[in-house]
Amino acid sequence: LEYAVFCSIKHYFDGAAWYQWSADTATPAELRTAIENPGAATFAAYRSAHPAEIEYYIWVQYLLHEQLSEAKRYADSRGVYLKGD
Repeated sequence: LEYAVFCSIKHYFDGAAWYQWSADTATPAELRTAIENPGAATFAAYRSAHPAEIEYYIWVQYLLHEQLSEAKRYADSRGVYLKGD
């Protein structure tokens, strides 16, 4: 969930790396707080304000997990071992 929120906020900043997020952009402090402290009220507020976008990124994560799992099963069946996290 935290990664999906991060992806949503990164999209808000047009895909820029987090350290390039402009201080003069609307509500950057609140967005940074949401990233830095997932337990903060700003995190919950951002989630409430952007449920569809966050669900999209959760769905993308799920699809990627399924695809990688299938690729790993196939590689294992062929004696190829994938290394990574």
